[in-house]
Amino acid sequence: MRKYSTVTLVLLLLSAHLSAMSGADSLRLSLNYAEDLNEKVETAIRLSRELNRNKAEKDSAFFYARRAVDWAATGSDTLLMANSLDNLGLLYRYNQRYAQSIPLHRKAYELTQARSDRKRYLMRFANNAAVAARYNQDHALAVEYYLNALRLAEEENDLRNIAIASNGLGNSLSYINPDSPEATQHFTRALEVEEVRGNPRGMAMNLLSMASYHTRQKEHRQAQHLLERLLTINQQINDGHGLAITYEYFGHNASSEGRYTQARVYYQQALRGFEAENNRLKMSDLLHHLGQTAEALNQTGRAEQYYRQALELAEQGQHKALIAGTAERLSRLFEKQNNYARALHYNKISEAYKDSLDVLQQQSVMEGLQMQYNFEQKENEIMLLRAQQETREAAFSAQQERFKRERNFYVALLLILLTSTTVVVLILRNLNLKKNIRLTREAHRHEQVQQEFQRNLWQAEILATRLQMNPHFLFNCLNSIKYLIQKGQQREAIKYLTTLSKFMRELLETGKQQSVALEQELELAQKYVTLEALRFDQDLDFVVHTPEALKDRLRDIQLPPMVLQPFLENAIWHGLIPSTKAQKVLHIELQQHQQELRISISDNGVGRSRKPQTPTKGHRSMGLQITRDRIALYNKITHNTLRTQTIDLVDEQQQAAGTRVELSINLPVS
Repeated sequence: MRKYSTVTLVLLLLSAHLSAMSGADSLRLSLNYAEDLNEKVETAIRLSRELNRNKAEKDSAFFYARRAVDWAATGSDTLLMANSLDNLGLLYRYNQRYAQSIPLHRKAYELTQARSDRKRYLMRFANNAAVAARYNQDHALAVEYYLNALRLAEEENDLRNIAIASNGLGNSLSYINPDSPEATQHFTRALEVEEVRGNPRGMAMNLLSMASYHTRQKEHRQAQHLLERLLTINQQINDGHGLAITYEYFGHNASSEGRYTQARVYYQQALRGFEAENNRLKMSDLLHHLGQTAEALNQTGRAEQYYRQALELAEQGQHKALIAGTAERLSRLFEKQNNYARALHYNKISEAYKDSLDVLQQQSVMEGLQMQYNFEQKENEIMLLRAQQETREAAFSAQQERFKRERNFYVALLLILLTSTTVVVLILRNLNLKKNIRLTREAHRHEQVQQEFQRNLWQAEILATRLQMNPHFLFNCLNSIKYLIQKGQQREAIKYLTTLSKFMRELLETGKQQSVALEQELELAQKYVTLEALRFDQDLDFVVHTPEALKDRLRDIQLPPMVLQPFLENAIWHGLIPSTKAQKVLHIELQQHQQELRISISDNGVGRSRKPQTPTKGHRSMGLQITRDRIALYNKITHNTLRTQTIDLVDEQQQAAGTRVELSINLPVS
């Protein structure tokens, strides 16, 4: 009896210990004992999500999410791999690292796309990719994936995902083209679907999106009507967080209309709601808006008090964007009061955090590009391993076949010896002939595998050189956008950013291509020159001259992607920008000489023989050397002959009159 009591006590203590363990500890224990690959990956995914809820465990959350990806890569289940990539992308998104989450969600979508029976996962991955792109301000990419999700949801008649995709399309389209009726149509459809589903929270989310859109469009009555409907819904479901957000947007609408006293009342109601939740980020944001409202009402002392409270909360939570914005407001406030010492103090704080945000954004973009490169490199490694596996299997099969033939040979030899020597000679001759054919085939197959391996290595080298050039150009453009914003030229900055996003979109679409059509390369060159002209506020005459005989062949002529850009960059930076000429000309001319095409890039700048009066300080063109390396690799892979030649132009007095770069390549046989 005492023995059974002891066992019962031990079991009770063990049960109490397991109950006291946290969810994360329990999952760690389960992970240690997991033997099946699927169970191990899924447990690691759940553990990463559990740890992500605790700020102190963020690094551990990413560690287990990456382990899940590595484990999934060892198996052959593409859906398991897609789920692990999507989970890692969600962690990046939850931590505002959107540029890194986008390639993960897109890869998850691509891995699942071939499976027609996995539409539910495809919808989820497409929506996640779209949300990350929208938060990263890449609304064009967001629209692409929202449309994919909507198409799948309509095929499955999945009302929930129809509502999610329609709401996302409304939000993205409202930023791409605010005056287009498409945004309102998608919002309305999402709201109607949520009404059919009887989902009040979904209805509230769409009403909030629609009200925000109408506020931005200065359609305040429509926004007020939608917010009143939203208030009723949140009161019915007793959603404190939803009520606080509703009053916040009432305040935004009133402030946009100039009703600052009413806006302050709404902001204070929202602030009390977020104080009840101890949501310090939203409290800081509301105090910032209250400061703006007080400043609009000329209540300088109250505005300063609100801004100080907002800054204190933002610093506690290390919300860098809020710190920068609030410090900038305080700087302007003290500047109006002629208190320049304090204005300078807060201006320094604002600029420091703005620089920090710029660096973080650039790092995020670069890490996203590096992650995409790593995916492609890993895929090449997998292809190589598969080729090696096929070679080993072929060798094993050949060995088995050889053993079988040798056995048959000895049996046949015994029979042949019983007949005649002549028959033996004929049979041996036949066997030797077959053996030579088999060896020749094996040697040929081995040579093909070696050639494929060498080609993959060369392609990896080309991709590496292109990844050196793209960040160099991207950093220049981002710094130019920052400079325009600092100068207060927001319109020019928005125009520049829009052109840059279209350019980068087309550039990334050629990321896996070994070569592109000359027609596409000329279009990219046109966009690049437009970017540089906007960047330096230069009036450039850019002309592309194509003979009629060549216009129909531009799609058939192949070049390495972005091969013209470094020469155009060199002409603009070192030729045209230092030039004092009133008319600055950049000219691309195509000429056919027998079976050879010559592409001439000419400028009327200062030339190479003269040192510029105003050199472009801090700019050193790495693109030319990278391009030469890329051309050499391209010639190796394609067995083509792409050559470059630089010619100094002079006028009648033998003075420098510009530079011409000629690229020559053999034309394809028509």
